[in-house]
Amino acid sequence: MSPNGTKYWVPNVVPGCKPALFAEFDTWEDVVRMYQEYAENAGFDTRLSTIRRYNGQITHRYIVCNKEGKTRGKSVDSIVIESTPVKQHGSSVKVTDCKACIKLKRKVDGKERYMIYKFVEAHNHKLVSFENMDLMRSRRQLGFVDEEFIHNMQANGFGATVSHRTQATLKRGHYLVAGTRTDYKNCSRDFRCFIGDKDAQLLVDKMDNRVKHLNNCSYDKIVVNGELRSILWVDHVSKCNYKVFGDVLAFDATYSTNMYNMIFVPFTGVDHHKKMCHFWCWVHDKQPRLVLTDQEDPAMKQVVSLVLTEATHRLCMWHVTKKIPAKIFGSLLKNTNIRAHLHKLVWSVFIKPSTFEKKWRDMLDEFDLHGNTWLTDMYEIREQCEGNMLVQFMLCYETALDAQRYNQQVLEHASSNTTPTFRTHLAIERHATQIYTRTIFDEVQNEIFKGLYFCSQESVEYKDSQEVTINLVDNTMTCSCMGFIRLGYLCRHVFCVYKNMNIEQIPELYQVTRWMIDALPSNVFSIENRYGVAVDELTKLRQDATASFEACVNRLWRDMERLSEFADEMKNLKNKIYEEVPIQPAYNSKEVVMANLAGVVSSSKEVTLTAPQGIRNKGSGTKHRLIGPGEKAMEKSKKKKTTRFCNTCLMYVDDHDSRNCPDKINPTTDQDSGNCSTKNPPTNHRQTRRRSTRKKSTI
Repeated sequence: MSPNGTKYWVPNVVPGCKPALFAEFDTWEDVVRMYQEYAENAGFDTRLSTIRRYNGQITHRYIVCNKEGKTRGKSVDSIVIESTPVKQHGSSVKVTDCKACIKLKRKVDGKERYMIYKFVEAHNHKLVSFENMDLMRSRRQLGFVDEEFIHNMQANGFGATVSHRTQATLKRGHYLVAGTRTDYKNCSRDFRCFIGDKDAQLLVDKMDNRVKHLNNCSYDKIVVNGELRSILWVDHVSKCNYKVFGDVLAFDATYSTNMYNMIFVPFTGVDHHKKMCHFWCWVHDKQPRLVLTDQEDPAMKQVVSLVLTEATHRLCMWHVTKKIPAKIFGSLLKNTNIRAHLHKLVWSVFIKPSTFEKKWRDMLDEFDLHGNTWLTDMYEIREQCEGNMLVQFMLCYETALDAQRYNQQVLEHASSNTTPTFRTHLAIERHATQIYTRTIFDEVQNEIFKGLYFCSQESVEYKDSQEVTINLVDNTMTCSCMGFIRLGYLCRHVFCVYKNMNIEQIPELYQVTRWMIDALPSNVFSIENRYGVAVDELTKLRQDATASFEACVNRLWRDMERLSEFADEMKNLKNKIYEEVPIQPAYNSKEVVMANLAGVVSSSKEVTLTAPQGIRNKGSGTKHRLIGPGEKAMEKSKKKKTTRFCNTCLMYVDDHDSRNCPDKINPTTDQDSGNCSTKNPPTNHRQTRRRSTRKKSTI
């Protein structure tokens, strides 16, 4: 405690790490590096502050704690209290007016040097515990390798959260990942901000660079009034693919992959491994022999016949057959025979046309499908058609559990190292932030706020009035709202009484341990208690080697000369290792690798246990799996048709309403009276409906 009774914290570090007063350094950078290393060991972050110059030369420089400074904005007393309190986003206060710092000045006495002339060691806030040092800002700085990883993951369709979780898995622990999920999201945001309105230009510049530096690369674009309307490109590999495999070409114009709704049209074929390969045939010197497109793109049929005059146009059978469940409803779809018949007919390679036509008619007769319009249309254009395991579960479980505990660690860190924005002038609110976690404090703060501004001991006639009973013997209180019993923290009514009694702290009796900020011991967040963390020295050495390599790349990624030297040294080291170990050692065998991935030392060849067989959990997970079009069609056929009352024919029907009622369109005329005939409505129907829909309201 300081002389005036204020708490302060002094870092506990080894003596050689602590800055020394009047110590001298050769460069400013040496001082900054020294103080940053001291701060990381001590448990606080730093930032550069005041810089003083004289005749263009730096004469003084201050390096301060990152919690230096005062809160910006209005004080609590000047805030206008609204009737409905709204929690502000990002309302945590991260500065505490901390005075810890070092101050340096330039010293010229024959040799230019830099001296520490002031060192303030004490902090007015808690220091980051050893278990949470990986969450410090200095440890969360993303290097070039990290940002490149985030960008590559995003290019493959993975967001920031998945990228962060993947990096934690690859490095075997969140504490080894530079940056939090928020930092990863901010990296993606910064990249999008960099693109901004330069999106199209950057794309064209990238294509120009490819044409300039890549062999046999071509591209073309259409620009209308300075607006990029379309762009087409092809590289050397695609040209080679088309030259060999371009006899059959398929393209699909149904991909909308960007925010501009520009359609992506891939030109694809099949290589000699029966794998898909990409072309971009518009720049090639020959036409395909066969072109396959989707049936639902009639414009393609016209374009193909005009542009690819030497090609035969056919419809893709995959697109055709996948529409079967959507085109055939009801009980017919339940019959697997109809689908088997259809697939056997359309996919048969050896069937003769006459045989196909006969079997088609037999199928229509057997399943009574002569009235199906879609099948009839398809027959008319037939010439246009072409012919987790248990170990994996456990690994996933541990990963999810580790992520859950990491979230808890982040919240614990935020509760201990940030100060919320206060909404009242009451000391009891300050006390609440010292004992509760941030989540619970937000709720308690709301009760304190409402107890101050919306409750009064005189408002006994208020409709929500509650009775607070005070026991003057043991200073206990009870409230008729039963808030403390239900929630575990005091209600606004008790806080209103506390305000009038000038009670400035929440009594220990009402400090429930499970809501307190120190409910958990700090060692539960230690590295040893985290899933996926290396516990053996061999794995730790592998991690250290990888971390050292990435740290060097991060430091040198823009230094061409030193990065080249570093790369040469790495290559020389690799060559040396390969000379000493010319063949793959036994520990690199597939069996050993798979065992280590599964989390075991080695796998046993003898199997004494097998996975459970034949378990059927009917209906399990149906709300979470993807439902195909066939099942959707079946479910649609099962649904009961909703009946409604038609005000024209005055009947309950399921096929029309008063707007398209047959009686309204073709009314029947009574010969005697000349009036349109109507059916008798249900007795008191309208009155019954009004009464049944009316709800009681209670106060």
